[in-house]
Amino acid sequence: MGIGLALGSAAAFGTNIVSAQLAAQVGLSGPLLVFYRVFVMLALVLGAALLWRSALAIPARQRPAVLLFGLTSALVGSAYLSSVAFLPVTVAAVVFYTFPVLIVLAEPLLTPARFSRDRFIVALIAFCGVAMVVGPDLHGLDPRGLALAMAASVMAAAQFFAACASNDTPLIPKLFWSHLLILPVTAAILSVTGGFLAP
Repeated sequence: MGIGLALGSAAAFGTNIVSAQLAAQVGLSGPLLVFYRVFVMLALVLGAALLWRSALAIPARQRPAVLLFGLTSALVGSAYLSSVAFLPVTVAAVVFYTFPVLIVLAEPLLTPARFSRDRFIVALIAFCGVAMVVGPDLHGLDPRGLALAMAASVMAAAQFFAACASNDTPLIPKLFWSHLLILPVTAAILSVTGGFLAP
């Protein structure tokens, strides 16, 4: 089941960036898409909470991890969906998908797992694959897009570790509070970039 959910997540990341580029072409920014998407998610989560009579309380010891999870979720979505305003979808996706490599490299530093030669080889091959797709010559690729896609990758890796650290929090309250946090974060980004538009 875990593999199926992981594949579903990868498919969702891969498909929503295409619609994000279409939105960017008509002047809708990544943070704006994330901001309005949260309202849909909150409605679904609240509906699920009512249906299953789930409490929304979070254990005190889990609150910092859930806070980090919400913050990184906001930044992942905003940066990733914004990158396609400056990069082709394929390049943005490939750069973003370095985040599994970052997870492999960071895991021994952040968890009790020990670093192994096999993990290093896998990470090296993955980075080589990215380099082959993007190409050794970055001429013509907007550095703003590359920076946004790479920032999204780093935040996705941080999001993964935050999710692991908040494993004791049930899914529904984790989704509710993290999405509630995404609203002010994306609103702050929009206030700085001037990209807020009424629905």
